[in-house]
Amino acid sequence: MEAHRTAIMESIRMRGEADHLMSALWVVAPLISVLMTFMMVVLFHVVRPNLVVLIATLVVGYVIALGCAVYVIYHLIKRRTAHFRRDATLREGILGYLKAYAASKRMEKKLTSEITAMTMIHNEASGDEREKSPVMWTILTFIVPFVGIYVLYFLTKDPSNHDRRQLSFMQQAQAAASKLGITLVVPTWKALPGRSFALYFIITILISFFAIYWFYVLIKDFNDHFKAQWQFEDQLVPVLSV
Repeated sequence: MEAHRTAIMESIRMRGEADHLMSALWVVAPLISVLMTFMMVVLFHVVRPNLVVLIATLVVGYVIALGCAVYVIYHLIKRRTAHFRRDATLREGILGYLKAYAASKRMEKKLTSEITAMTMIHNEASGDEREKSPVMWTILTFIVPFVGIYVLYFLTKDPSNHDRRQLSFMQQAQAAASKLGITLVVPTWKALPGRSFALYFIITILISFFAIYWFYVLIKDFNDHFKAQWQFEDQLVPVLSV
């Protein structure tokens, strides 16, 4: 039981490194760089028309805009992978701890339904939430357009699917803990909305500026999930410290 407690505490400690809260302002960074480039082009054209300066300005603006886009995509993939890895360890730790605690009280049979449900959720998550290399997928995104579409797909679908699983897992953990006489409260947790990749993709094709909102929700959804899960983990720490 001590080993499982240590695994849980280590997973919670890792949230400062894995659960990176991104600023929503990053969604407008590429747009700002484009606007600045346009203003510089106009300024150079009015003050001193020069083809070389014009081309250099366009290149610099493109590089800045691309750099901002790369930063956002890279960190979206990186925190997704890091959080999924952390949560897998957390779920394994909670499952192991509850099983060991129940065994020490000879109450394993009373927790059969909860442990079964938690195991199913954990196995489903392990199969669906596979790790993806931030570096590799970011590079492929800007080399192969169709890969970029797939990246947007999993970044859009993963947060709500993961949030639903984690909430169900925590509720089952609360029920199991209650049967063992452990007070564990799952704070009010508003599930993330499901988002249609197809709808967002079509709207973006029709209205390009919709991409700004799309990237905004990609940042916001996991930010909201992190904050909600942290509340549960804060409730868990005192229980394990007893």
